[in-house]
Amino acid sequence: MILDGRSDAMTTRTLVGTYSAGYDLSPAYSRLNITASAFVGGAGVLATGVATVTNHGRIDSGPRAKGGGVGYAGISLMAGGAVANDRIVAGGQGGGAGVVGGAGGAGGIGIEIANAGSVDNNGHIHGGRGGGGGPAAPSELSGAGGRWRRGRRYRGLRDRRQFTVDHRRCGSRW
Repeated sequence: MILDGRSDAMTTRTLVGTYSAGYDLSPAYSRLNITASAFVGGAGVLATGVATVTNHGRIDSGPRAKGGGVGYAGISLMAGGAVANDRIVAGGQGGGAGVVGGAGGAGGIGIEIANAGSVDNNGHIHGGRGGGGGPAAPSELSGAGGRWRRGRRYRGLRDRRQFTVDHRRCGSRW
């Protein structure tokens, strides 16, 4: 088929199989067809030029490494374009904190179109889960303090007498 003097086969890339690291569409191609048997993981699908992506397969972006980074987008069209989805597009999980008390990264979005574009969805589009936060600081580091007696903590109170007074005031049983 000839479009504007160019062969359609020269500007269309078709994916069949597994692309576990993700797929970067070269700016020389303006269309990407993902067949029903194709799987794209890792960094998802990235197009730096204007592109049309037709998805009949599965795009499931992988998680980010530790450090709290935002998860990968399922499809990123950095110069705009269009997406037609019949199956599954999922953003990647955010990176874990990796440090004590740190925040995990936000999950990646399903489809990102940085310029003008459109989405025709007849399947499922999901954002990724947020990354896990860092472990809590041990009480001797966090300043939470508190006294222990028979395995129960007085929640940072100065002594048992203060606990007893507070206990009677609120009417709860220990």
